[in-house]
Amino acid sequence: MCGDIFAIFLCFVMSHCEFMVIEKQKDVIYTGHVAFEIFSIPMWSHCAQLCTRLQICKSINFISLNKTCQINVAEPNRSTSCLTKSVGDSFVAASALPKIDEYLYKVRLFLPLLIKELAGICKGHTCNITEICVPKSKSEGYQCHPLIGYRIVPPNVQIPQSSYDVIIGQSVTLVCLVTSHLPITDVTWKKNVNNSVSTIDSGGSAHLYSGGNVKSPSLIISNVTQHDIGTYICSATNMIETRSSNTITVVLHLPPNVHIPLTSYEITFGQSVTLVCVVTSNLPITGVTWKKNVSGSVSMIDPDDNSSLYSGGNVDSPSLIILNVTANDTGTYICSASNLVGTRSSDTISLVVNYPPNVHISQSSYDVINGQSVTLVCIVTSELPLTGVTWKKNDGGCVSTIDSDDSSSLYSGGNVGSPSLIIFNVTQNDTGTYICSASNKVDTRSSDTITLVIHTFPRDCSDLGLLSGSGVYRIYPATSVEFDVYCEKDIMCERWTVFQQRFDGTYGFYRNWNAYKIGFGDLNGEFWLGNDYLHYITSSGQYRLRVELEAYDGSTAYAEYSTFSIGDSQSDYILNVGGYSGNAGENFQYHDGMKFSTFDRDNDLKDENCANIYIGAWWYDSCYDSNLNGRYGVSNDTTGIVWIGFQGFSSLKATKMMIQRYY
Repeated sequence: MCGDIFAIFLCFVMSHCEFMVIEKQKDVIYTGHVAFEIFSIPMWSHCAQLCTRLQICKSINFISLNKTCQINVAEPNRSTSCLTKSVGDSFVAASALPKIDEYLYKVRLFLPLLIKELAGICKGHTCNITEICVPKSKSEGYQCHPLIGYRIVPPNVQIPQSSYDVIIGQSVTLVCLVTSHLPITDVTWKKNVNNSVSTIDSGGSAHLYSGGNVKSPSLIISNVTQHDIGTYICSATNMIETRSSNTITVVLHLPPNVHIPLTSYEITFGQSVTLVCVVTSNLPITGVTWKKNVSGSVSMIDPDDNSSLYSGGNVDSPSLIILNVTANDTGTYICSASNLVGTRSSDTISLVVNYPPNVHISQSSYDVINGQSVTLVCIVTSELPLTGVTWKKNDGGCVSTIDSDDSSSLYSGGNVGSPSLIIFNVTQNDTGTYICSASNKVDTRSSDTITLVIHTFPRDCSDLGLLSGSGVYRIYPATSVEFDVYCEKDIMCERWTVFQQRFDGTYGFYRNWNAYKIGFGDLNGEFWLGNDYLHYITSSGQYRLRVELEAYDGSTAYAEYSTFSIGDSQSDYILNVGGYSGNAGENFQYHDGMKFSTFDRDNDLKDENCANIYIGAWWYDSCYDSNLNGRYGVSNDTTGIVWIGFQGFSSLKATKMMIQRYY
């Protein structure tokens, strides 16, 4: 019966509305209208002017083109234009036919079974038409049939994820979900970078993109680079309309950004300093390291293993704190941070540790002859410019500051340009203790005390005046100690104190302990000064030794030692010698550390007495490399005057041993 109903209805429509008949019944709800798709276009749009009401299946609200229509049984013959749309989840459609009484005469057709009305409920895109009401007969009322229809809408474009965090070099799929009950005719992607919008042609850039089309709406970006950062929109089109997704943001993950706000620090020693390192990263930081470079030598700093020296310098606190800085902390530093992508390092940080000056004196006491000049040496080192150098003198508790600029006839130096203080023509008034002080912008530091003793008489031959020549002079090497010595003035006008001289054999040197203790011979001829006197002299300062040798054939040689002294009688005049130079050969340092021996005092290391064996007196070991107090006048005999490096065991014609003070 339903087939007859639709056939009659189609004939009527084709006669008066000129619609094309589609011979299949597919229930579809068009956008904005509700109808059966039994025509190529919705029938209500063309037949609205004929709309009238005969009877209804039930009361329901619906929307016409411009107004809401109320269908109810109280107004069965009310004429209205009822082009319908969905209202919430409900919809209704009216049958846009003329009144049967009037139209029967005109068309001469009996149409009691034409469709009158349909109504239903929509859930999502599926519309359940719960009733389609047609008159069964003029007397029997309506027969209602359930049907299923569809709402035809634009595409639905959804993105499940609005942001993608991508690592450089990887690929990413921007997911775009498109649903539509009409065929999709186009899919496009657009990219926005700083308000500059471009359309992505995935087909024309296969090496960069794939997808992003009707078949596969999601866009795949291959080998992501910095240029892929931006926002993306996916759009899809069907025969109704084009719809777009929300924006998708692509964020590119990079290695950490490592920034240092300061590239250099100056800090005073003993303080603490924080080397600031600012690390930013979209990914979790996996490690922070610090390296230190000192003159090309690079070392890794581990604050955990050196908690007394450092803190920080880790993932939780990238900045490095150096505690109680010292000179060892001076250098350049680099902060590095890592995440899953990679590692980046900061620029170099230079750390300079500022110290007060280092003030050092090379000598703690000076013994000066009245009328001479003396330089009180003060050595100042500072990384920073010196701001001042001062000298203070303490004379029995009376402290005074020396101003070398205001007393230029008395002093020189003692300033920033020349820290050492020169005192001219010393007098007894210069006796006292002196302190050298130096300042920089950090602090002031002072030297140890320097004691200056003014002697009225010379301590040794070095203190003689410039006009004094070679000869015998009285010296005063210690308090209440004075004796005569022979002073030799060399061609350089330097003065040496002679303690042994042999040249003609006038005096025999095979003597006992006491003779060598107090000395023997003639100071103007051959002599041994005496071990007691030699000790007095060498204990008053620092001395060098010069040994001059002459062979019977007239050849000469010399040996110099930068260090020479002997102990007192209680040590048996133990020898301290070293620092050889010269052309005679090194034959004296072999005896270093040995006690003096004579035939009546055996201090050597040999079972027998070397002084007895070799007829002399010396600092024998086991027994000698030199024997300058041996027998005079023998030719090739080991008991003679021997310096093995010069003439072997042949006895020498002349020898001279002399010392000179240099501090």
